[in-house]
Parts: sequence; C-alpha cells; structure tokens
Amino acid sequence: MAEPIIVSIEANDPLGLYTHFIAQDSITSTIQDFAKHKKVNGDYDIIRDVFDEITIVNVKYTYSNETGLGSILPFLGQVYNEYMVTNLSVESEKGKYPIIEVVAHKHTYNNETTGIKYAIDDETKSKITGAVGAYDLLNLGNINGCIESSTFTMAMDHAESNCPNGKHWKGANTAGIEVANCVYLGNVDEISLSSNWKCTDYTVDDGNADHNRVQVNAEQILTRI
Repeated sequence: MAEPIIVSIEANDPLGLYTHFIAQDSITSTIQDFAKHKKVNGDYDIIRDVFDEITIVNVKYTYSNETGLGSILPFLGQVYNEYMVTNLSVESEKGKYPIIEVVAHKHTYNNETTGIKYAIDDETKSKITGAVGAYDLLNLGNINGCIESSTFTMAMDHAESNCPNGKHWKGANTAGIEVANCVYLGNVDEISLSSNWKCTDYTVDDGNADHNRVQVNAEQILTRI
C-alpha cells in the first residue's frame, strides 16, 4: 500500500519581506488580455497574442516583535522580489496583534525595477509599534474616550502605459496619501486633530445599550522620498 501523501499547510510570502514579517495568507492573481479579431457577422474569429500580462499579490502578515513596526513598513513604490508595492494597511484592535496587508504587482514584459517612493510619516510611524492593542493614530483618546480599533492605509496612484503591441512599457507613481480610520469608545472631538491630518468623516453612534462609539476618518498627503 502506498504511503499517504502529506500535504503541508504553509503561507507563501512572494514578497520576501523582513525577518519579523510572518506571512499568514497570500493571494496571487495573474491577469492577461488577448488580441481579438471579429468576422463580418460580429463573432470572434481570432483570439491570440497575449498582452498586458500582470501578476498581483495580496499578502497578510503578522509581526513578531513588540516595537519598531512603523519604522520598517515597506515604502509604496518599493520593489520586493520583482513586485512593486502599491498599497498597504495595518489593522489594530484591542487585545490583538496587528495585521499588516501588502498589495503589489509585477509585469511579464518590461517589469518596473524602481520608481517614485512614498513612506509613512514620522508621527504615525511612532504610533504603529507592533504591540498588542489598538493604535490611536489620530491621538484623540482621553479620559472621556479610548481607542477601540484603527486601520492605517497607505496608497498611491499607479499609471500604466503599453506599447503598440499591447505589452507593458512603463509605469509611474503619483498622488501618495495615507488614511486613518479610528473607532473610539466614549466621546472624542475631531477638532483636536493635528494640522497634518484632515478629517473626512466624523460619525457618532449614540445608543442606550452600550457606550457611545465615535468613528473618525482622516487623511494626509504623503511626500516623495
């Protein structure tokens, strides 16, 4: 009788990030298009010549240290194992370690090896430690309200151009921005935001079965590095 095949369960890390980043889940998608030709009756006659092929990865990590996470977050526009990072987020909540999610891509033809980069701002960098608990990204917690959960997001626009044969030519990074979504228990006031953060949404959930919850969303512009 043949020996049973043991199938291992292990998350792949296509980006190969630093030692303290531990992959929990990764999704890899390859997207491609084809040149198409129609007959006189409108049906397709020929479908051939793959072009504009791109591979996109979405990887979730935990962090194996209690300090320094903000300082070693990937830059937007940085290339790791041929993949350029275009988005990242850090989710934190009470009683749990943070979850880091990174989205990146690479091209089959004329893949980008460098580009304009954007990094987390220094103040927020110091707040994202890697320790257990929710991070008060907007610094609004006080005696009347405490942070319950938060999500930090960095994103940029990434324009793509193709050659006449449909294959990738060049990409360009612009419009770096970071967003903070914070949920507080109790009462907080968005007017206390630092000058760099601009409030985009302030919502109060005021019920009779639990403490108030206040959600504050804000954003600030990233500068190129």
